[in-house]
Amino acid sequence: MIESTHPSGISRQASNPRTVSDSMPLIAVLLLALALRFWLAAHTTIVNPDGTLYIHQAKSILIGQWKGLTSCGLSFVSALPFTIAAFYRLVGDWIWAGRLASILFGWAALIPLYALLRMLFDRAISRTTLLMIAVTPMMVSNSVEIVREPMMWFFATSGMAGMVRYLRAPKAVWLPLCCMLFLLAAWARVDAVVLILAGSVWLLWKARGSRFQSLLLFLLPALAASVLVLFLAFWQGISVQTLFRGSDILGKAYLPLVKYRELRTALKALHETIPDASLSFFLQEARQQVWLVALGALVNRTIEALFYPFALLYAIGVIRFRKMALPGIAIGFPVLAAISGCLLLYIHALQTWMIYYRFLGLVLLPGSVFAAIGMDTVLQWLQAKPWFQAGHNAARARQRAIIAFCAVIVLISLPKNLKTPDADKAVFVSIGTAISRLAPMDRPVRVITSAGIQPLISFYANVDRPFPVCPMNEETFYAAYPGQLDAFTRQALDSGMQFWLWEQKNWPKDYFDMEAIPSDAHFHLIGAYHHPDTGEMRLYEIR
Repeated sequence: MIESTHPSGISRQASNPRTVSDSMPLIAVLLLALALRFWLAAHTTIVNPDGTLYIHQAKSILIGQWKGLTSCGLSFVSALPFTIAAFYRLVGDWIWAGRLASILFGWAALIPLYALLRMLFDRAISRTTLLMIAVTPMMVSNSVEIVREPMMWFFATSGMAGMVRYLRAPKAVWLPLCCMLFLLAAWARVDAVVLILAGSVWLLWKARGSRFQSLLLFLLPALAASVLVLFLAFWQGISVQTLFRGSDILGKAYLPLVKYRELRTALKALHETIPDASLSFFLQEARQQVWLVALGALVNRTIEALFYPFALLYAIGVIRFRKMALPGIAIGFPVLAAISGCLLLYIHALQTWMIYYRFLGLVLLPGSVFAAIGMDTVLQWLQAKPWFQAGHNAARARQRAIIAFCAVIVLISLPKNLKTPDADKAVFVSIGTAISRLAPMDRPVRVITSAGIQPLISFYANVDRPFPVCPMNEETFYAAYPGQLDAFTRQALDSGMQFWLWEQKNWPKDYFDMEAIPSDAHFHLIGAYHHPDTGEMRLYEIR
Protein backbone atom coordinates (compact mmCIF):
# COMPACT_ATOMS: atom_id res chain seq x y z
CA MET A 1 0.00 0.00 0.00
CA ILE A 2 1.34 3.43 -0.96
CA GLU A 3 2.18 5.62 2.02
CA SER A 4 2.02 9.42 2.25
CA THR A 5 2.93 11.62 5.15
CA HIS A 6 1.39 14.97 5.95
CA PRO A 7 2.86 17.82 8.02
CA SER A 8 1.32 16.74 11.30
CA GLY A 9 3.73 13.85 11.15
CA ILE A 10 0.93 11.28 11.01
CA SER A 11 1.48 8.68 8.32
CA ARG A 12 -1.64 7.71 6.44
CA GLN A 13 -2.38 5.15 3.80
CA ALA A 14 -3.38 6.07 0.28
CA SER A 15 -7.09 6.65 -0.02
CA ASN A 16 -9.50 3.89 -0.97
CA PRO A 17 -12.07 4.63 -3.66
CA ARG A 18 -14.62 7.09 -2.31
CA THR A 19 -18.37 6.95 -2.61
CA VAL A 20 -20.72 9.87 -3.20
CA SER A 21 -21.57 10.01 0.51
CA ASP A 22 -17.86 10.38 1.31
CA SER A 23 -17.79 13.52 -0.84
CA MET A 24 -20.81 15.10 0.85
CA PRO A 25 -18.78 17.20 3.34
CA LEU A 26 -16.79 18.73 0.47
CA ILE A 27 -19.97 19.35 -1.56
CA ALA A 28 -21.56 20.95 1.52
CA VAL A 29 -18.59 23.32 1.92
CA LEU A 30 -18.75 24.35 -1.75
CA LEU A 31 -22.53 24.86 -1.64
CA LEU A 32 -22.25 26.95 1.53
CA ALA A 33 -19.55 29.08 -0.11
CA LEU A 34 -21.70 29.60 -3.19
CA ALA A 35 -24.80 30.44 -1.13
CA LEU A 36 -22.92 33.06 0.92
CA ARG A 37 -21.62 34.73 -2.22
CA PHE A 38 -25.01 34.86 -3.93
CA TRP A 39 -26.67 36.14 -0.75
CA LEU A 40 -24.13 38.93 -0.45
CA ALA A 41 -24.40 39.75 -4.16
CA ALA A 42 -28.18 40.08 -3.85
CA HIS A 43 -27.76 42.41 -0.86
CA THR A 44 -24.90 44.52 -2.20
CA THR A 45 -26.21 48.03 -2.65
CA ILE A 46 -23.90 49.60 -5.19
CA VAL A 47 -21.21 48.74 -7.73
CA ASN A 48 -17.67 49.48 -6.58
CA PRO A 49 -15.96 52.34 -8.49
CA ASP A 50 -13.42 50.02 -10.16
CA GLY A 51 -16.28 47.85 -11.35
CA THR A 52 -17.79 50.74 -13.30
CA LEU A 53 -14.57 50.96 -15.34
CA TYR A 54 -14.45 47.22 -16.07
CA ILE A 55 -18.09 47.26 -17.19
CA HIS A 56 -17.25 50.20 -19.49
CA GLN A 57 -14.46 48.10 -21.02
CA ALA A 58 -16.84 45.14 -21.40
CA LYS A 59 -19.36 47.32 -23.24
CA SER A 60 -16.60 48.55 -25.55
CA ILE A 61 -15.58 44.95 -26.27
CA LEU A 62 -19.14 43.90 -27.03
CA ILE A 63 -19.65 46.56 -29.68
CA GLY A 64 -16.10 46.40 -31.02
CA GLN A 65 -14.84 49.80 -29.81
CA TRP A 66 -11.31 48.53 -29.18
CA LYS A 67 -9.76 51.98 -29.02
CA GLY A 68 -12.04 52.85 -26.12
CA LEU A 69 -10.66 50.11 -23.88
CA THR A 70 -7.90 52.30 -22.44
CA SER A 71 -9.58 55.69 -22.80
CA CYS A 72 -11.46 55.69 -19.49
CA GLY A 73 -9.44 55.51 -16.29
CA LEU A 74 -7.50 52.34 -17.19
CA SER A 75 -4.28 52.05 -19.17
CA PHE A 76 -4.49 48.26 -19.54
CA VAL A 77 -6.90 45.53 -20.56
CA SER A 78 -7.23 42.58 -18.20
CA ALA A 79 -9.12 39.34 -18.73
CA LEU A 80 -12.04 40.51 -16.56
CA PRO A 81 -13.96 42.69 -19.09
CA PHE A 82 -13.95 39.84 -21.63
CA THR A 83 -15.58 37.59 -19.03
CA ILE A 84 -18.12 40.29 -18.11
CA ALA A 85 -19.04 40.70 -21.79
CA ALA A 86 -19.56 36.93 -22.08
CA PHE A 87 -21.82 36.84 -19.01
CA TYR A 88 -23.82 39.80 -20.31
CA ARG A 89 -24.71 37.67 -23.33
CA LEU A 90 -26.19 35.15 -20.88
CA VAL A 91 -28.01 37.36 -18.35
CA GLY A 92 -28.61 40.66 -20.18
CA ASP A 93 -27.76 42.76 -17.12
CA TRP A 94 -24.40 44.53 -16.83
CA ILE A 95 -24.26 44.65 -13.04
CA TRP A 96 -25.12 40.98 -12.61
CA ALA A 97 -22.76 40.08 -15.45
CA GLY A 98 -19.92 41.68 -13.50
CA ARG A 99 -20.95 40.10 -10.21
CA LEU A 100 -21.33 36.64 -11.76
CA ALA A 101 -17.83 36.86 -13.22
CA SER A 102 -16.41 37.54 -9.75
CA ILE A 103 -18.61 34.97 -8.02
CA LEU A 104 -17.72 32.25 -10.51
CA PHE A 105 -13.95 32.67 -10.28
CA GLY A 106 -13.88 33.48 -6.55
CA TRP A 107 -15.88 30.35 -5.78
CA ALA A 108 -14.12 28.16 -8.34
CA ALA A 109 -10.75 29.01 -6.76
CA LEU A 110 -11.79 26.81 -3.82
CA ILE A 111 -11.65 23.68 -6.01
CA PRO A 112 -7.94 23.80 -6.93
CA LEU A 113 -7.22 25.01 -3.39
CA TYR A 114 -8.78 21.82 -2.04
CA ALA A 115 -6.73 19.80 -4.51
CA LEU A 116 -3.58 21.52 -3.25
CA LEU A 117 -4.44 20.92 0.39
CA ARG A 118 -5.47 17.34 -0.28
CA MET A 119 -2.05 16.54 -1.73
CA LEU A 120 -0.46 17.62 1.55
CA PHE A 121 -3.01 16.85 4.29
CA ASP A 122 -5.68 14.30 5.11
CA ARG A 123 -9.32 14.77 4.09
CA ALA A 124 -10.55 16.10 7.41
CA ILE A 125 -7.89 18.79 7.68
CA SER A 126 -8.23 19.73 4.01
CA ARG A 127 -12.00 20.10 4.21
CA THR A 128 -11.91 22.03 7.48
CA THR A 129 -9.25 24.39 6.15
CA LEU A 130 -11.23 24.83 2.92
CA LEU A 131 -14.30 25.71 4.97
CA MET A 132 -12.35 28.35 6.84
CA ILE A 133 -11.05 29.90 3.59
CA ALA A 134 -14.51 29.68 2.00
CA VAL A 135 -16.17 31.70 4.78
CA THR A 136 -13.32 34.15 5.40
CA PRO A 137 -15.12 37.52 5.08
CA MET A 138 -12.46 39.03 2.81
CA MET A 139 -12.76 36.11 0.38
CA VAL A 140 -16.56 36.28 0.40
CA SER A 141 -16.91 40.05 -0.05
CA ASN A 142 -14.28 40.31 -2.77
CA SER A 143 -15.84 37.41 -4.65
CA VAL A 144 -18.86 39.68 -5.07
CA GLU A 145 -17.19 43.00 -5.88
CA ILE A 146 -16.43 43.55 -9.57
CA VAL A 147 -12.65 43.37 -9.27
CA ARG A 148 -9.84 41.40 -10.93
CA GLU A 149 -8.68 39.47 -7.88
CA PRO A 150 -11.18 36.54 -7.98
CA MET A 151 -10.03 35.64 -11.50
CA MET A 152 -6.41 35.92 -10.39
CA TRP A 153 -7.13 33.70 -7.36
CA PHE A 154 -8.57 30.94 -9.55
CA PHE A 155 -5.71 30.77 -12.04
CA ALA A 156 -3.03 31.32 -9.41
CA THR A 157 -4.40 28.58 -7.13
CA SER A 158 -4.76 26.22 -10.09
CA GLY A 159 -1.13 26.87 -11.00
CA MET A 160 0.04 26.33 -7.43
CA ALA A 161 -1.87 23.05 -7.22
CA GLY A 162 -0.28 21.96 -10.48
CA MET A 163 3.18 22.85 -9.18
CA VAL A 164 2.64 20.84 -5.99
CA ARG A 165 1.43 17.96 -8.14
CA TYR A 166 4.61 18.13 -10.23
CA LEU A 167 6.86 18.29 -7.17
CA ARG A 168 5.17 15.21 -5.70
CA ALA A 169 5.20 13.17 -8.91
CA PRO A 170 7.27 14.86 -11.65
CA LYS A 171 5.68 14.83 -15.09
CA ALA A 172 7.04 17.30 -17.60
CA VAL A 173 3.59 18.37 -18.84
CA TRP A 174 2.79 20.05 -15.52
CA LEU A 175 5.57 22.65 -15.83
CA PRO A 176 4.38 24.59 -18.92
CA LEU A 177 0.77 24.15 -17.79
CA CYS A 178 1.55 25.78 -14.43
CA CYS A 179 3.33 28.68 -16.12
CA MET A 180 0.34 29.17 -18.46
CA LEU A 181 -1.98 29.32 -15.47
CA PHE A 182 0.29 31.84 -13.74
CA LEU A 183 0.31 33.93 -16.94
CA LEU A 184 -3.49 33.92 -17.00
CA ALA A 185 -3.45 34.96 -13.35
CA ALA A 186 -1.04 37.78 -14.24
CA TRP A 187 -3.33 38.85 -17.09
CA ALA A 188 -6.07 39.24 -14.50
CA ARG A 189 -3.75 41.01 -12.04
CA VAL A 190 -0.11 41.68 -12.79
CA ASP A 191 1.00 40.91 -9.20
CA ALA A 192 0.69 37.20 -10.02
CA VAL A 193 3.95 37.48 -11.98
CA VAL A 194 5.60 36.90 -8.60
CA LEU A 195 4.39 33.28 -8.79
CA ILE A 196 6.40 32.74 -11.98
CA LEU A 197 9.46 34.09 -10.17
CA ALA A 198 8.76 31.91 -7.13
CA GLY A 199 8.30 28.85 -9.35
CA SER A 200 11.58 29.55 -11.15
CA VAL A 201 13.48 29.92 -7.88
CA TRP A 202 11.98 26.75 -6.43
CA LEU A 203 12.75 24.70 -9.53
CA LEU A 204 16.37 25.88 -9.57
CA TRP A 205 16.68 25.10 -5.89
CA LYS A 206 14.71 21.89 -5.40
CA ALA A 207 13.72 20.36 -8.74
CA ARG A 208 14.65 16.74 -9.35
CA GLY A 209 16.82 15.83 -12.32
CA SER A 210 18.10 18.57 -14.62
CA ARG A 211 17.12 21.81 -12.92
CA PHE A 212 17.91 24.10 -15.85
CA GLN A 213 15.94 21.86 -18.20
CA SER A 214 12.97 21.97 -15.80
CA LEU A 215 13.27 25.74 -15.56
CA LEU A 216 13.35 26.17 -19.34
CA LEU A 217 10.33 23.93 -19.79
CA PHE A 218 8.50 25.89 -17.09
CA LEU A 219 9.30 29.26 -18.69
CA LEU A 220 8.43 28.29 -22.29
CA PRO A 221 4.88 29.79 -22.15
CA ALA A 222 6.24 33.00 -20.62
CA LEU A 223 8.83 33.30 -23.38
CA ALA A 224 6.19 32.63 -26.03
CA ALA A 225 3.88 35.24 -24.47
CA SER A 226 6.70 37.80 -24.47
CA VAL A 227 7.37 37.20 -28.17
CA LEU A 228 3.65 37.56 -28.95
CA VAL A 229 3.42 40.81 -26.99
CA LEU A 230 6.43 42.27 -28.79
CA PHE A 231 4.97 41.23 -32.15
CA LEU A 232 1.66 42.94 -31.43
CA ALA A 233 3.44 45.99 -30.06
CA PHE A 234 5.75 46.56 -33.02
CA TRP A 235 3.73 45.23 -35.96
CA GLN A 236 0.16 45.98 -34.87
CA GLY A 237 0.77 49.24 -33.04
CA ILE A 238 -0.61 48.06 -29.70
CA SER A 239 1.10 49.44 -26.62
CA VAL A 240 3.19 47.01 -24.55
CA GLN A 241 1.72 48.66 -21.45
CA THR A 242 -1.80 47.87 -22.66
CA LEU A 243 -1.01 44.20 -23.27
CA PHE A 244 1.58 43.37 -20.67
CA ARG A 245 1.84 46.30 -18.19
CA GLY A 246 5.60 46.06 -18.63
CA SER A 247 6.27 49.46 -17.05
CA ASP A 248 4.34 48.42 -13.93
CA ILE A 249 6.40 45.24 -13.59
CA LEU A 250 9.73 47.00 -14.14
CA GLY A 251 8.64 49.89 -11.92
CA LYS A 252 8.53 47.60 -8.91
CA ALA A 253 12.33 47.31 -9.17
CA TYR A 254 13.05 51.01 -8.57
CA LEU A 255 9.92 53.07 -7.85
CA PRO A 256 9.58 51.96 -4.18
CA LEU A 257 13.11 53.28 -3.50
CA VAL A 258 12.31 56.54 -5.31
CA LYS A 259 9.09 57.01 -3.35
CA TYR A 260 10.86 56.05 -0.10
CA ARG A 261 13.44 58.80 -0.60
CA GLU A 262 10.79 61.33 -1.60
CA LEU A 263 8.80 60.59 1.55
CA ARG A 264 11.88 60.96 3.76
CA THR A 265 12.67 64.30 2.10
CA ALA A 266 9.07 65.51 2.61
CA LEU A 267 9.10 64.43 6.28
CA LYS A 268 12.38 66.28 6.82
CA ALA A 269 10.95 69.45 5.30
CA LEU A 270 7.80 69.13 7.40
CA HIS A 271 9.87 68.47 10.55
CA GLU A 272 11.74 71.74 10.03
CA THR A 273 8.52 73.77 9.83
CA ILE A 274 6.74 72.37 12.93
CA PRO A 275 7.09 74.62 16.00
CA ASP A 276 5.72 72.03 18.44
CA ALA A 277 8.73 70.19 19.95
CA SER A 278 7.06 66.84 20.58
CA LEU A 279 5.54 66.68 17.09
CA SER A 280 8.87 67.73 15.60
CA PHE A 281 10.66 64.90 17.41
CA PHE A 282 7.95 62.48 16.28
CA LEU A 283 8.43 63.46 12.63
CA GLN A 284 12.17 63.10 13.02
CA GLU A 285 11.72 59.54 14.28
CA ALA A 286 9.08 58.77 11.67
CA ARG A 287 11.52 59.80 8.94
CA GLN A 288 14.00 57.22 10.20
CA GLN A 289 11.38 54.47 10.57
CA VAL A 290 9.46 54.69 7.30
CA TRP A 291 10.37 51.08 6.48
CA LEU A 292 8.94 49.97 9.83
CA VAL A 293 5.68 51.87 9.30
CA ALA A 294 5.23 50.06 5.97
CA LEU A 295 5.85 46.73 7.68
CA GLY A 296 3.33 47.57 10.41
CA ALA A 297 0.73 48.54 7.81
CA LEU A 298 1.26 45.25 5.97
CA VAL A 299 1.01 43.16 9.16
CA ASN A 300 -2.15 45.01 10.22
CA ARG A 301 -3.84 44.57 6.83
CA THR A 302 -2.81 40.92 6.69
CA ILE A 303 -4.32 40.09 10.06
CA GLU A 304 -7.52 41.94 9.20
CA ALA A 305 -7.77 40.22 5.80
CA LEU A 306 -7.24 36.80 7.36
CA PHE A 307 -9.97 37.67 9.94
CA TYR A 308 -8.77 37.95 13.54
CA PRO A 309 -10.01 34.56 14.86
CA PHE A 310 -8.66 32.74 11.80
CA ALA A 311 -5.36 34.61 11.87
CA LEU A 312 -4.58 32.77 15.10
CA LEU A 313 -4.60 29.45 13.21
CA TYR A 314 -2.16 30.84 10.64
CA ALA A 315 0.12 32.00 13.47
CA ILE A 316 0.00 28.58 15.13
CA GLY A 317 0.78 26.99 11.78
CA VAL A 318 3.81 29.24 11.22
CA ILE A 319 5.18 28.37 14.66
CA ARG A 320 4.59 24.65 14.24
CA PHE A 321 6.01 24.70 10.71
CA ARG A 322 9.35 25.96 11.96
CA LYS A 323 9.51 23.35 14.73
CA MET A 324 8.57 20.35 12.61
CA ALA A 325 10.71 18.29 10.26
CA LEU A 326 8.39 18.31 7.25
CA PRO A 327 8.93 15.65 4.61
CA GLY A 328 9.14 16.26 0.89
CA ILE A 329 9.64 19.42 -1.18
CA ALA A 330 6.05 19.91 -2.36
CA ILE A 331 4.90 21.93 0.64
CA GLY A 332 7.80 24.33 0.22
CA PHE A 333 6.44 25.91 -2.96
CA PRO A 334 3.21 27.33 -1.47
CA VAL A 335 5.27 28.55 1.50
CA LEU A 336 7.67 30.33 -0.87
CA ALA A 337 4.69 31.73 -2.82
CA ALA A 338 3.19 33.16 0.39
CA ILE A 339 6.52 34.71 1.40
CA SER A 340 6.95 36.16 -2.11
CA GLY A 341 3.44 37.64 -1.92
CA CYS A 342 4.32 39.30 1.39
CA LEU A 343 7.52 40.78 -0.05
CA LEU A 344 5.67 42.09 -3.10
CA LEU A 345 2.99 43.74 -0.96
CA TYR A 346 5.66 45.28 1.27
CA ILE A 347 7.30 46.81 -1.80
CA HIS A 348 3.87 47.97 -2.95
CA ALA A 349 3.27 49.60 0.44
CA LEU A 350 6.53 51.54 0.21
CA GLN A 351 5.57 52.72 -3.27
CA THR A 352 1.88 53.63 -2.89
CA TRP A 353 0.92 53.19 0.80
CA MET A 354 -2.28 51.51 -0.39
CA ILE A 355 -2.91 47.90 0.64
CA TYR A 356 -6.48 46.81 -0.04
CA TYR A 357 -7.66 43.64 1.67
CA ARG A 358 -8.22 41.90 -1.64
CA PHE A 359 -4.50 42.16 -2.42
CA LEU A 360 -3.85 39.74 0.45
CA GLY A 361 -5.36 36.83 -1.48
CA LEU A 362 -1.86 36.35 -2.90
CA VAL A 363 -0.75 35.58 0.68
CA LEU A 364 -3.87 33.93 2.10
CA LEU A 365 -4.28 31.22 -0.55
CA PRO A 366 -0.74 29.77 -0.56
CA GLY A 367 -0.57 30.50 3.17
CA SER A 368 -3.50 28.13 3.69
CA VAL A 369 -0.89 25.40 4.32
CA PHE A 370 -0.05 27.23 7.57
CA ALA A 371 -3.74 27.39 8.42
CA ALA A 372 -4.00 23.63 7.84
CA ILE A 373 -1.07 22.93 10.17
CA GLY A 374 -2.62 25.24 12.80
CA MET A 375 -5.98 23.52 12.28
CA ASP A 376 -4.45 20.09 12.84
CA THR A 377 -2.67 21.32 15.99
CA VAL A 378 -5.87 22.75 17.49
CA LEU A 379 -7.90 19.64 16.60
CA GLN A 380 -5.34 17.36 18.24
CA TRP A 381 -5.56 19.52 21.35
CA LEU A 382 -9.36 19.46 21.31
CA GLN A 383 -9.71 15.72 20.80
CA ALA A 384 -7.45 15.11 23.79
CA LYS A 385 -9.88 16.91 26.08
CA PRO A 386 -12.05 14.71 28.36
CA TRP A 387 -15.36 16.14 27.12
CA PHE A 388 -14.60 14.95 23.57
CA GLN A 389 -13.17 11.61 24.62
CA ALA A 390 -15.95 10.63 27.02
CA GLY A 391 -17.28 7.21 25.96
CA HIS A 392 -15.61 7.35 22.54
CA ASN A 393 -12.45 6.08 20.91
CA ALA A 394 -9.79 8.42 19.43
CA ALA A 395 -11.35 8.44 15.93
CA ARG A 396 -14.78 9.33 17.30
CA ALA A 397 -13.29 12.03 19.53
CA ARG A 398 -11.53 13.57 16.53
CA GLN A 399 -14.75 13.52 14.52
CA ARG A 400 -16.62 15.34 17.30
CA ALA A 401 -13.81 17.90 17.57
CA ILE A 402 -13.93 18.55 13.81
CA ILE A 403 -17.72 19.01 13.81
CA ALA A 404 -17.53 21.43 16.74
CA PHE A 405 -14.69 23.34 15.16
CA CYS A 406 -16.52 23.64 11.81
CA ALA A 407 -19.60 24.96 13.59
CA VAL A 408 -17.49 27.61 15.36
CA ILE A 409 -15.82 28.62 12.08
CA VAL A 410 -19.15 29.19 10.36
CA LEU A 411 -20.86 30.92 13.30
CA ILE A 412 -18.11 33.45 14.05
CA SER A 413 -17.89 34.46 10.39
CA LEU A 414 -21.63 34.83 9.75
CA PRO A 415 -22.03 38.35 11.23
CA LYS A 416 -19.40 39.61 8.80
CA ASN A 417 -20.77 37.71 5.81
CA LEU A 418 -24.50 38.28 6.32
CA LYS A 419 -24.54 42.03 6.00
CA THR A 420 -25.61 44.68 3.53
CA PRO A 421 -22.44 46.45 2.32
CA ASP A 422 -22.61 50.22 1.81
CA ALA A 423 -26.33 50.38 2.51
CA ASP A 424 -26.04 54.16 3.00
CA LYS A 425 -24.87 54.56 -0.62
CA ALA A 426 -28.26 53.53 -1.99
CA VAL A 427 -28.94 57.26 -2.34
CA PHE A 428 -26.38 57.46 -5.17
CA VAL A 429 -28.15 54.63 -6.98
CA SER A 430 -31.43 56.53 -6.58
CA ILE A 431 -29.92 59.70 -8.01
CA GLY A 432 -28.38 57.88 -10.97
CA THR A 433 -31.54 55.97 -11.84
CA ALA A 434 -33.63 59.14 -11.51
CA ILE A 435 -31.34 60.85 -14.02
CA SER A 436 -31.51 57.83 -16.33
CA ARG A 437 -35.31 57.95 -16.43
CA LEU A 438 -35.34 61.65 -17.34
CA ALA A 439 -32.70 61.50 -20.08
CA PRO A 440 -33.27 60.15 -23.61
CA MET A 441 -31.82 56.67 -24.26
CA ASP A 442 -30.18 57.58 -27.56
CA ARG A 443 -27.48 59.85 -26.11
CA PRO A 444 -25.01 59.68 -23.19
CA VAL A 445 -25.96 61.38 -19.95
CA ARG A 446 -23.50 63.96 -18.62
CA VAL A 447 -23.74 65.08 -14.99
CA ILE A 448 -21.67 67.72 -13.20
CA THR A 449 -20.58 66.31 -9.80
CA SER A 450 -17.57 66.18 -7.51
CA ALA A 451 -14.78 63.81 -8.53
CA GLY A 452 -15.46 61.46 -5.60
CA ILE A 453 -18.94 60.34 -6.59
CA GLN A 454 -18.72 60.89 -10.35
CA PRO A 455 -18.15 57.17 -11.20
CA LEU A 456 -21.24 56.10 -9.26
CA ILE A 457 -23.65 58.78 -10.49
CA SER A 458 -22.50 58.61 -14.11
CA PHE A 459 -22.50 54.80 -14.13
CA TYR A 460 -26.07 54.40 -12.92
CA ALA A 461 -27.25 57.22 -15.17
CA ASN A 462 -25.80 55.46 -18.24
CA VAL A 463 -25.73 51.74 -17.42
CA ASP A 464 -28.84 50.97 -19.50
CA ARG A 465 -27.56 52.83 -22.57
CA PRO A 466 -26.69 50.46 -25.45
CA PHE A 467 -23.28 52.12 -25.86
CA PRO A 468 -20.34 52.68 -23.48
CA VAL A 469 -20.15 55.95 -21.55
CA CYS A 470 -17.04 56.61 -19.49
CA PRO A 471 -18.08 56.99 -15.82
CA MET A 472 -14.97 59.08 -15.05
CA ASN A 473 -14.95 62.22 -17.18
CA GLU A 474 -12.83 65.05 -15.79
CA GLU A 475 -14.78 67.52 -17.92
CA THR A 476 -17.77 66.97 -15.62
CA PHE A 477 -15.92 67.58 -12.33
CA TYR A 478 -16.60 70.76 -10.35
CA ALA A 479 -12.95 71.76 -10.84
CA ALA A 480 -13.47 72.00 -14.62
CA TYR A 481 -15.95 74.89 -14.21
CA PRO A 482 -15.51 78.52 -13.19
CA GLY A 483 -16.77 79.69 -9.82
CA GLN A 484 -18.98 82.54 -11.05
CA LEU A 485 -22.65 81.74 -11.68
CA ASP A 486 -22.86 83.29 -15.17
CA ALA A 487 -19.64 81.65 -16.37
CA PHE A 488 -20.62 78.33 -14.78
CA THR A 489 -24.00 78.41 -16.53
CA ARG A 490 -22.54 79.39 -19.88
CA GLN A 491 -19.92 76.61 -19.83
CA ALA A 492 -22.46 73.99 -18.70
CA LEU A 493 -24.78 74.89 -21.61
CA ASP A 494 -22.00 75.13 -24.18
CA SER A 495 -20.52 71.73 -23.19
CA GLY A 496 -23.90 69.97 -23.37
CA MET A 497 -24.26 69.16 -19.67
CA GLN A 498 -27.74 67.87 -18.88
CA PHE A 499 -27.68 67.61 -15.07
CA TRP A 500 -25.88 69.14 -12.11
CA LEU A 501 -25.64 67.60 -8.64
CA TRP A 502 -24.77 70.14 -5.96
CA GLU A 503 -23.07 68.62 -2.91
CA GLN A 504 -22.90 70.65 0.26
CA LYS A 505 -19.58 69.33 1.59
CA ASN A 506 -17.82 69.02 -1.76
CA TRP A 507 -18.92 72.26 -3.40
CA PRO A 508 -15.82 74.53 -3.59
CA LYS A 509 -15.97 77.22 -0.92
CA ASP A 510 -14.94 80.00 -3.33
CA TYR A 511 -17.72 79.17 -5.83
CA PHE A 512 -21.01 81.03 -6.06
CA ASP A 513 -23.60 80.71 -3.31
CA MET A 514 -26.54 78.44 -4.10
CA GLU A 515 -28.95 81.02 -2.77
CA ALA A 516 -27.76 83.38 -5.51
CA ILE A 517 -29.37 81.28 -8.23
CA PRO A 518 -32.41 83.20 -9.59
CA SER A 519 -35.71 81.38 -9.95
CA ASP A 520 -35.72 81.81 -13.72
CA ALA A 521 -32.21 80.38 -14.19
CA HIS A 522 -31.34 77.45 -16.43
CA PHE A 523 -31.39 75.03 -13.48
CA HIS A 524 -34.59 73.14 -12.69
CA LEU A 525 -34.62 71.43 -9.27
CA ILE A 526 -35.51 67.73 -9.55
CA GLY A 527 -34.97 66.51 -6.00
CA ALA A 528 -33.05 66.81 -2.73
CA TYR A 529 -30.97 64.05 -1.14
CA HIS A 530 -28.56 63.53 1.73
CA HIS A 531 -25.52 61.41 2.51
CA PRO A 532 -23.08 61.75 5.44
CA ASP A 533 -20.08 62.12 3.11
CA THR A 534 -21.60 64.79 0.90
CA GLY A 535 -24.09 66.48 3.19
CA GLU A 536 -27.17 67.90 1.51
CA MET A 537 -27.44 67.24 -2.24
CA ARG A 538 -29.65 68.91 -4.84
CA LEU A 539 -30.15 67.51 -8.32
CA TYR A 540 -30.82 70.05 -11.10
CA GLU A 541 -31.69 69.56 -14.73
CA ILE A 542 -29.88 72.02 -16.97
CA ARG A 543 -32.17 73.55 -19.57
